[in-house]
Amino acid sequence: MKLALEYPVDATIHIGSTIHVAKQDKEYILIPNEEGALKAIRIVVTITNPSEVISKIKPGGQEVQATIVIDIGRTIRDELIAEFQELESILSFSTSGALRKIIWSKPKQEFIPEREDESVSIDITSFQLESGYPRKWAKLDKPEFGQLVNTKAKYSSLVIPKSFYREGLIEYEELRYINAFHNFYYILEDLYGGGKTK
Repeated sequence: MKLALEYPVDATIHIGSTIHVAKQDKEYILIPNEEGALKAIRIVVTITNPSEVISKIKPGGQEVQATIVIDIGRTIRDELIAEFQELESILSFSTSGALRKIIWSKPKQEFIPEREDESVSIDITSFQLESGYPRKWAKLDKPEFGQLVNTKAKYSSLVIPKSFYREGLIEYEELRYINAFHNFYYILEDLYGGGKTK
């Protein structure tokens, strides 16, 4: 059985067409978008012991119609994540930052059975997760926007703290809590620290 794990990327790297590189029991695949720019990285690995893999749909209980159980084993997952982290580092360094990041919150996973008995034991062959918080919507009308424009000079000293607040919200929504904490801390430091960062 094979397991494929794929992550989208934030990159400005032109690869033209799909690139496949095989090394030992792994296949590394760079996937382009319609314009030929890198849009995702995929690693396919051979699982030597398919009994380690669980992909089952079980009956639910009470108000739950079904329970989905998917487990590829901690060792396999940790090894694959380490491979992606290494690729992220190498590709970013060798392209002078054209690979900004792997988008860790949107993994796609696929089980690829190679024998009949393997396909019988896999109920779900492919799925994609997306973790994060729902985007917030706000309503803004012409009078409110006009008031913001007319009073913005009064609050010009708050441009930098508001920027840290905005960046903190973005980091928080993207599950980067340490970066979010730093941005929120800088607001307090700026307003109340009196130039003493410690």
